[in-house]
Amino acid sequence: KATSPMTAAAKRPILAGLSYGINVGSSFCGPQVAGLALLAALWMSDILPIPFEEPSGPTTPSFTNARQITSAVGVEDFPTWSPDGQTLAYESDQSGNMDIWVQQIGGGPPVNRTPDSEWRESNPSWSPDGSSISFLSQREERAYYTMSALGGEARKVVNTFESAMYSGPLWLSGGKELAGLGEDGNALDILALDTRQTRQVVLPVRAAGTADWSWSPDGRLLAYVEAVSRLAQLSRIWVMRLEEGESFPVTEEGNNWNPMWSRDGASLYFISNRGGAMDLWVQHVDSQRGPTGSAVPVTFGVGMRSASFSKDGSTFAYLQGRRIWNVWRVPILRDRLATWSDAEAVSSEQAYVEELDVSPDGTELVLNSDRAGNLDLWVIPLDGGEWRALTTHSGPDWAPRYSADGQKIVFHSHRNETRDLFIIPSDGGVVQPLIQSPEFELQPSFSPDGQRVVYNDLSTGDLWVVSTEEGSRRSLVEVEGRAILPDWSPDGEHIVFATIRGREASGLWIAPATGQDAMRIADTGGWSPRWSPDGRSVYFMRDQNIWTVSADGREEQRMTELVEKRGEMGLAGLATDGEYLYFTWGEDTGDIWVMDVVTDESE
Repeated sequence: KATSPMTAAAKRPILAGLSYGINVGSSFCGPQVAGLALLAALWMSDILPIPFEEPSGPTTPSFTNARQITSAVGVEDFPTWSPDGQTLAYESDQSGNMDIWVQQIGGGPPVNRTPDSEWRESNPSWSPDGSSISFLSQREERAYYTMSALGGEARKVVNTFESAMYSGPLWLSGGKELAGLGEDGNALDILALDTRQTRQVVLPVRAAGTADWSWSPDGRLLAYVEAVSRLAQLSRIWVMRLEEGESFPVTEEGNNWNPMWSRDGASLYFISNRGGAMDLWVQHVDSQRGPTGSAVPVTFGVGMRSASFSKDGSTFAYLQGRRIWNVWRVPILRDRLATWSDAEAVSSEQAYVEELDVSPDGTELVLNSDRAGNLDLWVIPLDGGEWRALTTHSGPDWAPRYSADGQKIVFHSHRNETRDLFIIPSDGGVVQPLIQSPEFELQPSFSPDGQRVVYNDLSTGDLWVVSTEEGSRRSLVEVEGRAILPDWSPDGEHIVFATIRGREASGLWIAPATGQDAMRIADTGGWSPRWSPDGRSVYFMRDQNIWTVSADGREEQRMTELVEKRGEMGLAGLATDGEYLYFTWGEDTGDIWVMDVVTDESE
């Protein structure tokens, strides 16, 4: 039984009843009962706490009768229920493009509701009256569209707000408003559909690039996810009291997503890997005290990625699947574009690889992978030898980069409540911290002499340089938007980097290592810039292909023609040894399943 202290006021009526029983019983039972008076006195003075059972709070339902609803190649994600609980809308890439599909739970073929759009359509949301489905679309520019649930042409509801939205829409006020997360992640933008007026709900804790948030049934609480992006391995769920504008954490920082309120608003369901696999958990929440008790697992070993309850709470839909990304390489060809027929798979596992680097001698790769469950650093010999684990810390590790002599690897990791920089010998050994601070330091790159490291400060969006010997730091360059993915030139004189605004790449830049003004070398978006070994050009990613641009920005050309293969290119996993271009390619996989929700009331 749980024990908990009671206030004196709470003890008085119980003590009074106990004293009455002692007085009456003592005349019949003698001195044995008198001892109860001493126990009562000790309890009243808090010397001897009496155990009692805490109110158990809302009953946790059971989930039964799991059954698969979709089975297409690729992924079906973000299921949303029709109000009658008979149909699901979801996003799927089964047609080659991400579209909005619907599927009746009772059977029948799935139907593509946006077959004529060549743009990505995602994050569907069913209107409360069941007549419409709203979704996020890339057509024209990022905007919300709405279409009839029965089919027909979609119409634009709202263009990007002043801070461009990139989260899925949520219907509020019985269908009179649509809400979405602003580009800067600091506020929720809410549009009144009749007046076209917008209002904001400012978030005390920045949500960043996630689309995960949920309004409580009484409209007093907002649950949302704090994370760097939707792909982040670290995230935390917060609840905001809308009247006071204050937030409290519901989870520790881990891999926590998809908050969903119970029908009575007393509990918050969410998806987390705290038990190993991504499963459904439930946490009782008091609006004033915050989380009460511990979170409880509801499912075990499922591997969920997104989920939703039907309106009446009797049915639960979820995506069961994962991200599978591997490393490929293509030769650098001067006379034609490299295609998939030229490509070689460097890895072929049911795992996720995000970022990588090739050793200076071209014999091995270092990368981060979740092949053992956690996102750790691994070394792969390019001659086909066994993988070697470089780190095994419980915190996820990212963005490994070799020093020019191949002796060290710098990376960023979450080991002290923030993302910091660390260095490890390339053959393994003791991990040494380079920066440990409240800020978030990401994506480090060694200078050729190994005495400095350039990195991205997520807190400011700027680039900084730190001394590997003294630990002193200086700001390198400030830009509009955010500077990301820096790479030091082979001669040590310059640093190339990309910039983003919102989530869109906005250009490539080169800055002197001394920190003077940067020069733009590519006006259109590009990701993961990497210097060629001779320092005369820069390779980068754009539009699912690899490109190159001269260091002066005058000549730009495409290097690959990677078409007719499912999946997409990773945005941060590019490396080169001058002979090959190494990159990550993968896809999300998974199907939608449904379970029945059984409560005491329904039994």
